Amino acid sequence: MSTIERLYAPISERASPDAAIAAPDNKDDVIALRRRAAGSSFLWAMQLLPAKRREAMNALYAFCREIKDIVDGEASRSLKETLLLNWRSEIAHLYAGRPRHTVTGGLNKAIHLYGLRCDDFLAIIDGAEMDARTDIRAPSFAQLDRYCECAAVAVNRLSVRIFGEETPSRRACRGGTGPGAAAHQQTS
Repeated sequence: MSTIERLYAPISERASPDAAIAAPDNKDDVIALRRRAAGSSFLWAMQLLPAKRREAMNALYAFCREIKDIVDGEASRSLKETLLLNWRSEIAHLYAGRPRHTVTGGLNKAIHLYGLRCDDFLAIIDGAEMDARTDIRAPSFAQLDRYCECAAVAVNRLSVRIFGEETPSRRACRGGTGPGAAAHQQTS
């Protein structure tokens, strides 16, 4: 499959960028490749979690990496928007109980075990679409707040649910935006 064919192919038919490194034969291998690509700090920190939580975090990381790779790739803005629209469709399939992509297949158990909200996955895609549409430089405070909500806070809410945090700080995290959102995104 040529580069152009791969870019335009439905998500379920595209080989991942890691396919040239190794051809994994199941979803756990695909997610493991993504995790190893993250570097040692992520890998070692995740080892401290119980197995089910670690698998869920690895799947969440793989999803975020897939989305980020589209935005950071060299495709045209319109193609990036199309690819992100495909991911929007994939999230719908995930929540309908029919994930088609290996990454969302890895998230399938996690959404039920940890109550992961569809809105948070869609917010992550919203943030990526903001990046794909235009170069975000010197945004207004309202634009920055919205971008931070999508690019950082939604990931934090999903992560906190997976970690199992049940303290008042988790409930505050569910609230969404605020000064902490912008601070987190600006420093990450």
